[in-house]
Amino acid sequence: MSKKHTVLQGESVSMIAKRYGFPSWQSLYDHPDNQEIKKLRPDPDLIFPGDEIVIPDRIKAIFKAKLNEKQTFRSKAKKSVIKLKIGAIGGKIWADRKVELQVDGQIIEAKTDDQGIAQFKLPKRHSQKAILNIYTVKETSKPSYSVEVKLGHLDPITELTGQQARLSALGFDCGLLSPKTNKRYEKAVEDYQQAMGLKVDGICGPETQKSLEKEYGC
Repeated sequence: MSKKHTVLQGESVSMIAKRYGFPSWQSLYDHPDNQEIKKLRPDPDLIFPGDEIVIPDRIKAIFKAKLNEKQTFRSKAKKSVIKLKIGAIGGKIWADRKVELQVDGQIIEAKTDDQGIAQFKLPKRHSQKAILNIYTVKETSKPSYSVEVKLGHLDPITELTGQQARLSALGFDCGLLSPKTNKRYEKAVEDYQQAMGLKVDGICGPETQKSLEKEYGC
């Protein structure tokens, strides 16, 4: 019998699918019983604490195998992928730079493209914390910056905490994430709107949200 999973902070559909033994996030996210959450959260990596995802019964597969012969079975499960845009406050982009993501003692190397975006394939099972090493100076063995990254913790743009996280990452400091508005957050919104040539009203409405998604990358 199917059941419901209540999303916790830091979880993505991919992580939940792996937890319940599904081969891919698509098999869970695209299931007919999850059409409502799919409509509410069109990005499976941007779900919100308290969301409910239906965990359907898994269909058992039956395989025929010969005795005394080697049999090979391959899983269709795919690794999680994370894309990070690397740049500095003020709009500077670090293109063609070496970056590393340290996850559970494993170092995953990548290089930024001309838009400053680096892509990492994560281990099938990984913790929610990682360290990002950024080498802004070429031909050096020491990273210029080391930043802690919380994997899967970004909330949807429609949520206040999702707006705050994006603003702070873009250099418009909102302080600690909070489900309630405050003057620091409103000032950050105003500063962002002014920098982007938007209507300055301190309200993160649809136009400002769309701009934030574009600038942040998601």
